[in-house]
Parts: sequence; C-alpha cells; structure tokens
Amino acid sequence: MGVRRSAMKGLAVVPAGAALAAALSGAAQAQVPIDVAPGQLRSTVAQIAARMRVSIALEDATIGSLSAPRVAGTLTAEAALRQAVRGLPVRVVVIDGATFRVIRAAAAKRPQSRTRRPQAPTPAAERAADPQEVVVTATKRDPRRSRHAGTVLLIGSDDLASSGAAGTEAIARAVTSLNSTHLGAGRDKLFLRGVGDSSYSGQTQATVGQYLGEARLNYTGPDPALRLYDVERVELLLGPQGALYGAGSMGGIMRIEPNRPDPAAASASIQLSGSMTRDGAPGAEAAAVLNLPVGRAQGALRAVGYRLREGGYIDDVARGVRDSDRLDVEGGRLAYALSPAPAWRAEVAGLFQNIDARDADYADRRVGALARSSAVAQPYRNRYRLGSVTVSHDGDALRMVANLSHARAALRDRFDGGEIGSVPRFLDRRNVADVTTGEIRLGSPVRKRNSWMVGAAFVDSSATSRTQLSQGEEAFASIDARSRIEEKTLFGEGSQSIGPVAMTLGLRLVRWDSDAQASMAAAGARPRTADGWAFLPTAGVLIDWAPDAQMFVRHARSYRPPTVVASVTGANRLAGDGYGAWEVGVRLSPSRDRPFDGALTLSRGRWRDVQAEAVDDVGNLTAANIGNARILTVEGSFGWQMSPRLKASGGVTFNDTVVKRGAPSIIFVTRSRLPNIPDVGARLALAYASPADRRYPFSLATTANYVGHSRAGIGAIFDRVQGGYVDWAAEGTVTLRNAALFLRATNLLDTHGSRFGLGTIAQVALETQHVPQRPRTVTLGVRWSGSR
Repeated sequence: MGVRRSAMKGLAVVPAGAALAAALSGAAQAQVPIDVAPGQLRSTVAQIAARMRVSIALEDATIGSLSAPRVAGTLTAEAALRQAVRGLPVRVVVIDGATFRVIRAAAAKRPQSRTRRPQAPTPAAERAADPQEVVVTATKRDPRRSRHAGTVLLIGSDDLASSGAAGTEAIARAVTSLNSTHLGAGRDKLFLRGVGDSSYSGQTQATVGQYLGEARLNYTGPDPALRLYDVERVELLLGPQGALYGAGSMGGIMRIEPNRPDPAAASASIQLSGSMTRDGAPGAEAAAVLNLPVGRAQGALRAVGYRLREGGYIDDVARGVRDSDRLDVEGGRLAYALSPAPAWRAEVAGLFQNIDARDADYADRRVGALARSSAVAQPYRNRYRLGSVTVSHDGDALRMVANLSHARAALRDRFDGGEIGSVPRFLDRRNVADVTTGEIRLGSPVRKRNSWMVGAAFVDSSATSRTQLSQGEEAFASIDARSRIEEKTLFGEGSQSIGPVAMTLGLRLVRWDSDAQASMAAAGARPRTADGWAFLPTAGVLIDWAPDAQMFVRHARSYRPPTVVASVTGANRLAGDGYGAWEVGVRLSPSRDRPFDGALTLSRGRWRDVQAEAVDDVGNLTAANIGNARILTVEGSFGWQMSPRLKASGGVTFNDTVVKRGAPSIIFVTRSRLPNIPDVGARLALAYASPADRRYPFSLATTANYVGHSRAGIGAIFDRVQGGYVDWAAEGTVTLRNAALFLRATNLLDTHGSRFGLGTIAQVALETQHVPQRPRTVTLGVRWSGSR
C-alpha cells in the first residue's frame, strides 16, 4: 500500500515537504487506467493504493472482509475507491488529496491523525460483522449470505489464526453441526447435519464433500485433515446439496477458502508455538507464509509451509512405551496467480501433506484411563497430494469459472489383533484413492439481485484397497478390492425475486458408470459393472419478512451410486442410496441497531438403502445396505453484543435419527440410531477485545463445547455409548507492533470423556476400548507478520 511520509525536521525541509505533498496530491487527482477483479475489500484497496500511489486506511479488520465489486476504468484514486465500496455499509473519508480512510457508514467521524497504531485483536463473535454481505462461494452463484435459501455456517480467518494446527478439529469446535470420528487425523470420517453412516472410512463414498477453493479434496476415503494455515474462511453449506455438487453431498459441503496470491505487496508471516499436555509429551509447531508479486499482469506467488508435532498421551503398558501416540504432520501449499487481461484471472496451485503417527491413540479401561496393552505397535501414515488449475472471468454481463484438479490420498495403517499363544496377530491395510474433477460454469455477475448459473462437470474416481491378516511372520489371509466411478453432469440453478420473495430452482442431471471387483485375489475376480442416471432437483423460497430478517423453505436431494465391496465371501454388490430433505428456517441478521442476531432451522429427511461400512470377524472392512433411515435435526444459533467490546455467541443442535432394517444383510438391524451422531451438541463462547488505541491491544476468549451421547456403530457388536462430555477452552492474545503473543488452553476441566467408542478393528468385540479426550493442553506461541 502506498504510504506518504510526512516527517519533517526544521524549516529547511518545509519546501521539500510541500513539494512532495503537491506531487502526491497531483498523482491522486490524475486519471489512471485500472482493472481490479472482485474480491475482499482489503485486497482491492491495496491494489488501488499501489496503482494510484496513495494511502488508504481501513477502520478495522472486519471491513476488509467485505466483498468488493470489480473496479475498472480510467479513474482518479477517489473515484476508484468509491467504486470499490459501492453497495457496502461503509463510506470514504477524504483526508487530503492523497490520503483516504474507509469507515463504517454508521460511524462516520471527522478525519483523524494518520499515526499508525497496533491493531487490536477483534473479538471472535465480532469478526463476522455484517456477514449478510459476505459472498458465499460454496453456493457457486455467489449470492450474499442473506439471499441464500438455506443454512450456511462461516468460520473466519481470525477464528483460525492460532488454531490452524488443529485442522478439521478447529472447525468442529466452532460449530455444532459438524461431527467426526476420532480414529486419528487422516483416518477420520466427517458428518454434517445428522447424516452418519458408519464409523470407518472404507469402500463407500463420503457423505460430506470437501473442497479447497474450487478443487475437490475427496470422493472416497477419510477426511484428509488439512492444517488450516493462511485460510481466509471456511464455509459449511448444510445438505443435501446434490443439485450443486452431485454424489457424496448428503450431509453437505465443507469448503476451505485459502488466501489468494496478492499482487499489491510482498508480505510474510511466521507462527511458532510449543505445547505441554498433562501426563503427556510436549508438542511444537512452526509455520510460515510468503507472498511475492511476480512479473507483470498482476502476477503473484504465495507459499505456505508447516511442520508440527502433537505429543502423545497414551501409554502402551505391554510394550513399555510411554506417550506412544505421537503424531507428526508436515505440509505445504504453493499458488501462482495472474490477470493476463482485464477481468480475467488464472491460478495454478498444488499442495502436499504427510501425516505420520507412531501409534494409535485409543485406551483400554481395563488397563487405565490413558493406557492400554497391545501386542504390536499400530502406526499409520497418510500421504495427500493435490494439483489444481482455475480460470475465471468476471465481466459486467457474464461470469465464468473453470477448474481442473486431481487429488490422491494414500493411507497405510496397522491394527493389533492380540496374541495367539505368544505370537502376535495383526491386520495391515492399504488404501489408495484418486479423484480427477473438471467443471465449467457460466452465470450472472455476483451482485445481481436475480441470478442464474449453468454448468457441466465430470468426476473420475478410482480406489484400491488391500487388507492382510498376519500372525507373526506368516500372512495367511488377504482381500483386495478395486472400484472406479465416472460421472458426467449438467447442472443449473437460478433465482428470481418478486418483491420480498425470492424463489430458487435448480437441477442436476447425472450419468454415472461404475465397475468394481473384489475377492481374495483381485486379479482373478470378474469385474462387475453398472450404469444409470440420477435426477437431483432443488427448490427454495426466501422471504424478507422484516428488515434484516428472513424466512426460508428448501427441498433438495443427493445420492451415492451402486458399488461393489470386498468381503471374506468374495464380492458383494451394494445398491445406491439416496437422501432427500426439507429445511425450514428463520434468521435475524446482525444489525447496528440492535445487539442480537440468530437463526433457527428445522430439517427433516429420509434416507433409503443406507450404505454403511462394517467389520467382519477377522477385522476386514466391508459394507452393506442396512435399511432406511429418518433424520430430524433442529439447529439454533445466536449472537449478543453485550457491550462495545464484549460479545456472547453460541449454538445448539438436536439430532433424532432412526434406521430400520431393510433387506437382509450382513448387519442385523431392527431399529437403531445412526452412528456417531450425538443427540445434542451445544456451544457457548465469550469474547472480549480491548480498545484499538491501547499501547498493547489484547483479546480474551473462552469457549465451552458439549458433545452429547451417540452410538459407536450399527449392530450389536458396535452398540456402545460414547460422548457425553464437555470441552472447555480459553485463549488470550496481546499485540506487540508486528507480533502477537498467544496463550491457549484446551480441556481445562481435564476430563477423559470418550470421544470415540472403538479402538482396533481387529478386536472390535473389546467394549473397554475407546479414544479419550486429550488431557489439558497449554500452548504458548507467537505470530509475526510484515509487508512492504
């Protein structure tokens, strides 16, 4: 950003200062060709300042998160800035010809001194100020949040600033609608809005679609558990979302929006921390971000790198290993973006992440609260790779986005099977999943009240797995499986407003083809093929029934195609399953005129022919259609601005799920709850931030999460209770010029609640196995950032 230097010492420099001011003022009044693509206001302002050679200050960080339109033309600095804030709840204050401030429209004040002060941390609940103006990219039409007939949950960058190392767990702590198993980072399964099928990730498709920007992260397999460094925000679009995303979106979509390469200025940031866990080993974290403008055409390169260690806290008594479940994670992300022509943008990105666990993190109550006795070590590793190319055009009349991406996840793990005599028995598993996706869509510009979008997409997903049972040095049973699914789709969605009513209609037409084979020796198995069509409609109505208040009704569907799974008896064919749901909700958007905001939503759906993972007698993962399910979910959230610097926020989710037996299968179900879906989840948070003009601004925040009771799985062998615990955390941050010190503590009550009611799949009958909460952990760290 341009910075005007005004330091003058003595009368000798007065003429020079006056000449400099006149020169800058003249430059600001000059008309300069400029074309800045839509994006966050902070990025748009930075590019205007650099192009016009002026100084522009934002009143606070929340203003920078607003979505700015395209700025184009031959303009003066003031005209460009006013074009950038068009339609936003802010105003431009002209301090002099080369200096501007952007402030909230309701808080306009006389020009103040331009002396820079350290910026106070913003309260967690206040960071989402004016979220109705946030453009929700996961909807693909990019409407403002207040215009979307459905439920969208947003987690901002400030909420993830010091907890990016926690990955998906940080997201789950911020909302009550996201649940997860806890078999270990890189092996977990995610669930949204009560749509839970089983406890393990095996041969069936995930129920939650995960994306990094436009790139798809998964199709089959577990959550990749990407660490959330340098992330702008996370969007949770609650499901089903079949019309927009097709298969595997029954529960919804989780979309991670990384910070984009910024051509306006070079910048860097570093985060270092160390942690101590009660009755456990220490941990450490190091992460860095570098942004560099490169060449012409507004090119920029952005790199992220990190390495961290989570100290173990489970003792393996039989092997004499303390804190055996140490976890190491390293990863990086690299993106290069440029604007070769006005309103055009291209980006090439790639990432890798390696997860290495020395041992599993479950305990056995017969041995101790944080201990077990195993015959062998149970390490696992996850290798994740992603490459992506995105091209977009934001014209005055048409918007285009095209993406091509490929992801690969390779997981290897070992499970203890006990001992026969004195010889250890164990199960080795290797899964490799590849997914290639391509999509192109055309639509109306973002800020049109009535919008539309059409597109075409393809998905090519393949997966291979091998499970091998061994006793000592002898391998005596192995099962192989291979599957491939191709989807070709056409889709579209549009909305039309008539007075206070906005109606949305959407449709996805899918042609799918699949082939799979599974046996005790896959090379000799005969492939099974299938093909078919899927028709996925959606419809919604949004009503503005009062200022800043909306009511909506929505219906949508999603599905998973048929597949073939491996078992000890050979190949079993699974019928495709489908989920349809109605959603009714009301929401009160944040307003400067009142201290309250909130939302209440009711969702009811039916799930036919549920595909679920199962474990056979020797520990092999297979799957079956277990029956039909009904899901009822009630979700509520609120925010209360108790004072200018203190805010309370929270939410609660109630789930009522029932699955009833369908056709006979390997899992005997009469009537049961869906697994890993707690009956209730609740969250309460308080956040305080000191005034920004303090010498050392600081913030304090505390959050309490309650995870209700759930079942570990379906069937008699998995019918064990888990959950029913509180996770209380607190954090404080103080800003020292370009650095911030933070202190965070989790599980302040130091409880050992059961997060997951299973341990090794090779001994699933042991009801005393479970994954306890990580004991109280205290983390001390520092973040530094700078730019030029």
